[in-house]
Amino acid sequence: MLYRLQIAFIFFCRLHQHRLRNPNSSYWDTVTQVPYVSDDRFIDVGSDFDIQSSYINSSVPTQELNLRSFPDGVRNCYTLKPVPQNSTYLVRATFMYGNYDGKNSQIQFDLHIGVNHWKTMNISDPSAIYTAEALTLATANSTSVCLVNTGRGTPLCLR
Repeated sequence: MLYRLQIAFIFFCRLHQHRLRNPNSSYWDTVTQVPYVSDDRFIDVGSDFDIQSSYINSSVPTQELNLRSFPDGVRNCYTLKPVPQNSTYLVRATFMYGNYDGKNSQIQFDLHIGVNHWKTMNISDPSAIYTAEALTLATANSTSVCLVNTGRGTPLCLR
C-alpha cells in the first residue's frame, strides 16, 4: 500500500487570509483532493511567516500563503508518526520564498529523509512554487523529514 505524506501543511484563517493559526485546524483542497493539517503536530521549532502580499494572487493556492522558516539550528526535522513499518510513502514538500523576510534572497538548503540526503533545494525565484517528491520505505514506526541549513540562506517550508 502506498501512503502520501504532504509536507505543505496549512494554517488558514484570518478572514482576509483564509486560514486559522490553530494546531487543530485542517483544510481540504477540492482541486487536488489533498487534506492539509497544521504542521504543529509534526515539529515544534521554526518561525511562522506570511509570504509578502505582492506575491499573493489567484494562482497561489490558499495552503501556500504561510511558511515556517528555520533560522536556528543546522538540522530541523518534521517527525511523522505513527507510520506503519515497512510501508512505502510518497513524501511531498512544497516551498515558496515570497520574499517573506524582505531580503530578496536566493536560498539553498538540503532535504533529508532520516539521515539520508534527499535533495538540494535552490530557491532562486521568490514567486515560484518549488516541490520535492520522494518515495520512501518506513523502516521504523516514525519517519523524519529534515531541512538542513548549508549556510546559503534560512531553510523554509510552506505550512
